[in-house]
Amino acid sequence: MRRFLGRFLRSDKGSVAPTVGLSLFALIAVGGIAFDYSRVAAMDTELQNAADQAALAAATQLDGDPGAQTRATSAATTLITNQTRMANDASSPNVSIASVTFYSAYTDPTTNTAATGDADSNFVRVTVNNRTANFAFTPIVAAFSGSTNASAIAGLSSAVCGVVPFFICNPTEPSGNTNVNLSPGGLNPGTGIVMAQGGTQWGRATSASSTSLEMVRTAWPLPSLPTRCLAIVSPRPGS
Repeated sequence: MRRFLGRFLRSDKGSVAPTVGLSLFALIAVGGIAFDYSRVAAMDTELQNAADQAALAAATQLDGDPGAQTRATSAATTLITNQTRMANDASSPNVSIASVTFYSAYTDPTTNTAATGDADSNFVRVTVNNRTANFAFTPIVAAFSGSTNASAIAGLSSAVCGVVPFFICNPTEPSGNTNVNLSPGGLNPGTGIVMAQGGTQWGRATSASSTSLEMVRTAWPLPSLPTRCLAIVSPRPGS
């Protein structure tokens, strides 16, 4: 027995086990921080993408006409549906809109002017609701979850209004043709048409020619000719 106890006390086998046991707590914590933080970072990207798209959709409606704010809010909340795959807070995966705010002027989050109505709503700020990612490993160091939200600002930088409708006719169409689906004949792929002043196969529909306007309306076909402006939106830095 004494010989056995002596060998046991002098043995160094398994001496690394206590070291590993003591360091295991820190190793799990470090690995958990990397894993869980990457989940929160990915969720933040998902929310920011949703806010960006909602703000751009809303900005296209800021034309100064009556109802612009209502249309912009509707576009931000219903035009598209974004989802987050990283949030696991037991809520719907759909990203919802928390607020839509309008500005007449916007430079940065601290330099801006709130809009008073539809006519001076030039910029829109969209904020999405807060979402939470519950951590998998870092609760070992008393970190249980991470939450984030996102916002984006966009506005009209310019717009093209009152665009004159432009049309081009079938260059090989015979006189008296009534077939609206007639295919061009005798033209090889890649054949170009010179759009020069005075041409007979192209033109522009002007307000002075109700016949031309009606031709464009029928050919598109639309219930009425387009009268709205073509919006060009631009983002603004947000928080």
